[in-house]
Amino acid sequence: MKQAIDIHWQALLNAFDVGGSLRHWVKKLDKSRYRIDFIGDRPSLMLRGVHNGEALRGINPVWAGCDEFQDFGHGFWDTVLLPALGRNRNYSATVIGTPKGKGSYFHKFCTEAQEDPDFFYLHQTTADNPHFPKENIESARRRMPKKLFQQEFEASWESFSGQIFEHLQDHHIADELPKAFRTTWMACDWGDTHPALVVVGQSADGIYYVLDAWHSTTGLTVPIDDHVSKAVELARKWNVRRVFCDPSRPASILEFRKAGKKHSIEGLQRSVKAFNRIKEGIQVVNSFFYQDKLYISSELSNEAEEVSFVDELRSYHRAVDKDGNVKDEVAPGQVDHRSDSLRYCLASLQFNHLTGDGHNP
Repeated sequence: MKQAIDIHWQALLNAFDVGGSLRHWVKKLDKSRYRIDFIGDRPSLMLRGVHNGEALRGINPVWAGCDEFQDFGHGFWDTVLLPALGRNRNYSATVIGTPKGKGSYFHKFCTEAQEDPDFFYLHQTTADNPHFPKENIESARRRMPKKLFQQEFEASWESFSGQIFEHLQDHHIADELPKAFRTTWMACDWGDTHPALVVVGQSADGIYYVLDAWHSTTGLTVPIDDHVSKAVELARKWNVRRVFCDPSRPASILEFRKAGKKHSIEGLQRSVKAFNRIKEGIQVVNSFFYQDKLYISSELSNEAEEVSFVDELRSYHRAVDKDGNVKDEVAPGQVDHRSDSLRYCLASLQFNHLTGDGHNP
């Protein structure tokens, strides 16, 4: 909300407050609630700070202007704003933002918008702004890292600054996989609306391969039965030895074990809490890429969905503070459930994590 006020409220006051050119339209200007009511049947104008959209529930908008959309929460448009706008005939919205990596919700939104005839999609760069000094663009080009300049000034979907898996290279995308694996495992991240599963195999020479991955893209809460059903399918397909699960939901782990017993799938019966120290887990994944001990099936780089698993890994990034400095922590609001699942698996194996039933992985 502070950002919304800093960017927009003074401009609105300049137009609608005492002395403003549009003052004669105003019935009431509420400076404590950041709301302007107009004379006649015109709708009110309200300023709201939005992340996950809860602040918008219960209102009846005919138009929405969404600024800095790259920082909005996942699923906001489909689950909150669109149902609210849809109550009114001829509603509209303006959505503005800056690219923030291919693994972001904003990238998914823009990709879908370009394919939807109800949307008008406009992609412009800083150079298209006639009021921005051209010499400042050239100065930024000289001073800024190339990818950061392309993202901030050329509206390019780059891997975000602070990329976590910086050792993931093109040669880690495997067109051919080994014909057999010494062992296969599965890992699970529960998530509320984006649960995920990842299958990892180890070849006879000790190299790890990401063989399969799944996550929900509906933006809706996924019942545990649906998650279990997908786990049964993948565990059976790849004959997994064990499932490493996000440790935050012990009851869901028990559901996996029950499903394993019901369907006679030993790997599911051996579902356990995963190693979940985030920094150490990230270091393991990065180290395996650096040592060329980890490869990803090429089928996961060109999936028929908005964000492939490879794009998700490449866009996985660290948080940035208010001064633009990269912090040593994972940024919130990312598409990262498959990435977390991969971390659970490899970190549990690397640290020989005891599985809770007295057996090693």
